[in-house]
Amino acid sequence: DVFSFEKVGSVGGAISQHAVTEYNGQAFWLSNNGQFYTYRGGTPQILQCPIRETIWGNLDQDQADKVFAGINAEFNEVWWFYPDSRDGDECSRYVAFNWVDNHWTIGVMDRSSWIQGGVFQYPIGFDTTNSKLYYHEKGTDADGSTLPWHLETGKFDIDDGHKHFNIKRYIPDFARQVGNLTATFNFWNRARGSEMNTASTHTITPTTEEALFRHSGRIGSIKWENASG
Repeated sequence: DVFSFEKVGSVGGAISQHAVTEYNGQAFWLSNNGQFYTYRGGTPQILQCPIRETIWGNLDQDQADKVFAGINAEFNEVWWFYPDSRDGDECSRYVAFNWVDNHWTIGVMDRSSWIQGGVFQYPIGFDTTNSKLYYHEKGTDADGSTLPWHLETGKFDIDDGHKHFNIKRYIPDFARQVGNLTATFNFWNRARGSEMNTASTHTITPTTEEALFRHSGRIGSIKWENASG
C-alpha cells in the first residue's frame, strides 16, 4: 500500500501535539489561534464555541504544549484538558463538546492523559495531583465520595423583561437520579443595579413529584446542585 499526505488547510494548526483526536473518521482539535476545529473531509470547519473567550483568555500560553484531547464516546463528547493560568503549570481544567447536541461544558479537573473506552470498558484519566488513575463514567460517585456538581441556567425573562412572570411549582424530570439534589430559583425585578428579589431552594429526592411554591419577578434563573442524603 502507498500512503500520501494532502494539505487541506493553511490556518488553524493544532496548539499542541496531543490537542487533536479522532472518532469514526472525524477529527477535532484546538488550534493555535484559539478556535476549535473539526474535519470530516473537504476543508476544516470552525466549531462555534460560545465560551471560547473564557477558555482562551485563561489558558496558560507558556504551558500550551500540554493541552490534550480525548474522546468520551458513550456520551458523544470530545474533551480538551488545558493548563489554566489561575491554577498552576499542569492541566487543571477541561472543555467538552457534544457533537450530537452541539453543546459545550467546562469544569475543573486535574488530568494529564486520557484513554478512551474500548480495550477498557470505561475511559481512564491520570490525575496530576495524587498520581492516580481513575475510571470515568463508572458508577455514581467519586471513588466512594459524593460527586460535587452544579448546573445553572442563564437569566431568563418574558418579552425582554417587560413583563412579570409567576412560577408556582417545579416538576423534576430526571430519568436516573441517584441521591438528593437541590433546586434554587432566583428572581430579580430589574436587569441592572438591583439586588435579588427572592430566592427559593427545594430539596429534590428521587421520588419527588413536584415542589410547590409561588414567586415572581421580571428575570429568573435556576441552579441545580448535589445535596447530602
